[in-house]
Amino acid sequence: MFIRSDRLFLRPGWPEDGGALYGCDADPQAVAQLVAPVQEWLAIRESRNFPRFLVTLPGADGARVLGVAGLQRGPQRAELVAWIAPEHAGQGFATEAGRAVLRLARTLGHRALDALHTAEMPAARRFVEKLGFRPTGEWRQRRGLAGGHAVSLLVNSRELIA
Repeated sequence: MFIRSDRLFLRPGWPEDGGALYGCDADPQAVAQLVAPVQEWLAIRESRNFPRFLVTLPGADGARVLGVAGLQRGPQRAELVAWIAPEHAGQGFATEAGRAVLRLARTLGHRALDALHTAEMPAARRFVEKLGFRPTGEWRQRRGLAGGHAVSLLVNSRELIA
């Protein structure tokens, strides 16, 4: 499954995408901690109702990998996941990818989605608010992407049917 938005192309991730996800100037230790978990996340094929994508920016010299976006199974409903590498942050890529995944989620029959973020990440909170998600007051524990330790995430929810 592929998605084309105004600037972005969302496509399945492949094993050879590993290092491209974090750019050449990324801290090597951060790359070592992050590449494997993100590749694992992309490799999980739960069902066609929970697609996962590599977010790329097509250009004359090929497509630059910016991050990941997609849906994953949550305890009550599907969860929106989006992450853009720090060097590409602040340019609206996460919001554009998130909107594309929301449109696909509606098409796939999802009626509502959750999106989670840590309290310490105001940019993530703004991202989910831009997409119409509202805090539920619920918290969930998840394994952290980089270190494997548990992190607390605030749950935000959004109905997809008007």
